[in-house]
Amino acid sequence: WAYDAAGSGQPPAPAHLDGALQLARSLAGGDGRVGGSADLDAAFAQLEAIRADASSDAAWRAERDRVAQALAQRLLPSLTIVGPGDGEAVRDGAELHGRCEAPGLAALRVAFTKEPAAAPFARAAAVLVPVQDGKFAAPLALPADGVHWLRVELEHTSGGAVELPPRRIVVDTVPPKVVVLEPADGAEVPAELVVRGEVLDATMSTTTIDGVPVVCAADGTFACARRLPEGEHTLLLVARDLAGNTTKVERRVRVDATAPRLALAPLPAAHAGRTLTVAGALQDGVALTIDDRPVVLGADGSFTTEVTLPHDGGHRLVLRGVDRVGNRCEQPLDVRCDS
Repeated sequence: WAYDAAGSGQPPAPAHLDGALQLARSLAGGDGRVGGSADLDAAFAQLEAIRADASSDAAWRAERDRVAQALAQRLLPSLTIVGPGDGEAVRDGAELHGRCEAPGLAALRVAFTKEPAAAPFARAAAVLVPVQDGKFAAPLALPADGVHWLRVELEHTSGGAVELPPRRIVVDTVPPKVVVLEPADGAEVPAELVVRGEVLDATMSTTTIDGVPVVCAADGTFACARRLPEGEHTLLLVARDLAGNTTKVERRVRVDATAPRLALAPLPAAHAGRTLTVAGALQDGVALTIDDRPVVLGADGSFTTEVTLPHDGGHRLVLRGVDRVGNRCEQPLDVRCDS
């Protein structure tokens, strides 16, 4: 580089050093083009050789380092990638976007590889990204789902190129798989219910039910308690992964928040003998017990059963009814017997 500037292929005389510095200063403050050299590294290596052959003077070293820094700032483009970020998950429609201050920029290339930066940059598979007014935005042609390296190379008009640190990108184009185990669609449920299921995805992020966050276990299973008002209701479960893929599942349920009603036939104030007959009806119920002993119900909920008391005197019987969705009612019955 310096030899070309001096017009000679011989080791430069000390006077040529001034010419080399003058050229370096003009390049550092000019339009950024390096004439006669296709590689900045070779240019600096040649400048180093000049210094080694000509002088070891400390002032020359300091001037050379200053010029080298100025050239690097001037000639190597400054690029900021806003997205995607390192480690980010992306899906179809993702784009590379950012800012670029690049005097003398010849090309901005982007490529995906399965190998990290130790492998050579794959120019044959790279895509050119246009830069306008210091900004760039271009859709990414995503490879197959999985982990890839996003690599960006900047080429200068001089022919030199520099690659930015690679970014680890997770390509995920598959929406989360959502399975709702309960309640079933169209089910009749109590006001307080538990929604159970599982969410499976490679890059799972958030799950909500009716907008309320749901905590999933490591295996994707979840159990979320909900309290709903009486009547028809549609549960909306939304699962979203880190790439932005979304799955929505609806469950239509009918909420029954009303407990069954128990009506008893009158009993005498005192009963002769220890066996008495208890009769009545359980409305909107499916099961009845008296002191935890099952009672047979008729199709209309009516029942008649005999209860044997353990001894004479006062007793409190407890009748408990339950309906189809688990709503319960309880009613005490005080009786007295004299055998």
